[in-house]
Amino acid sequence: HAPIFRPLKNLVETAQNHIYFNLIKHDIAVYVSHTNIDIVPDGLNDWFCDLLDIKNRRILSPSKDDYGIGRVGDISPLSFEDLAKKVKKIFNLDSVRMP
Repeated sequence: HAPIFRPLKNLVETAQNHIYFNLIKHDIAVYVSHTNIDIVPDGLNDWFCDLLDIKNRRILSPSKDDYGIGRVGDISPLSFEDLAKKVKKIFNLDSVRMP
């Protein structure tokens, strides 16, 4: 993810702005290809679907050339709790938060 999600209001040195100061201090440019990797065929969205055994998947919001944001598909019937446990295990997460 990009280090800046919302426009900066200041560049006062705070804990929150520390990363920006380090990038500037060391002349580091940041390029984030997050959406580029998600949108392409066989990108992260498809990889996640493979890991979660999502079948008959299709693009949620198509663009052009078989590209698109998001994937939807079919999964084996599971309770919401069991699905959360599966996601936690597959992605090796310490915890998941459910509503």
